[in-house]
Amino acid sequence: MSYFTAIGLEKEPFSTSPDPAFFYRSTAHQTALNRLEIAIRLRRGLSIILGDVGAGKTTLSRILTQMLSNEEGFDFHIILDPNYKSEYQFLASLSKMLGISTELKSTIDYKEELQKYLFQKGVEENKTIVLVIDEGQN
Repeated sequence: MSYFTAIGLEKEPFSTSPDPAFFYRSTAHQTALNRLEIAIRLRRGLSIILGDVGAGKTTLSRILTQMLSNEEGFDFHIILDPNYKSEYQFLASLSKMLGISTELKSTIDYKEELQKYLFQKGVEENKTIVLVIDEGQN
């Protein structure tokens, strides 16, 4: 018998990766989640969540992704490890994630293709592209 079944749980509560099933919706967490949802629905652009290690930022992003990814009109993408050596590497990785040609030669080319992609998705297809960068300080 495992320790978590002995205390009445069905699965491991202390996993090394955040599990939204164990998310505690404190007032501060619920407020942050509501603000993120509003910012995404209104297409406000950049939103930043700050907090100490273990405060629930990653779990919050996963809950937000679960909430909205089932709805029509949202495309979610997550970068878990943003340790890129250069702007070029970041743009190449982002382009690959979005399915944009990765045969481009310069950061300017990548930026232009990203702008075209975002315009097509956002204006022509009326989609909201959401990019979550976990550990963004890196």
